Amino acid sequence: MQMSFGTLELAQRLKRDSVLMKIDALIEWEKLRPQLTNLYKRELSHGGGQEPF
Repeated sequence: MQMSFGTLELAQRLKRDSVLMKIDALIEWEKLRPQLTNLYKRELSHGGGQEPF
């Protein structure tokens, strides 16, 4: 995975042995991206917000 500027900054601020960095190393985010995108497809197409009554 190519690191973005934000990811690089986060890695510098968090220690390498941080729980968050360990979790990030374990999860293959690119495999989850389609599933996560489908979960939020409604928000992306309708601008989010609560459904009218």
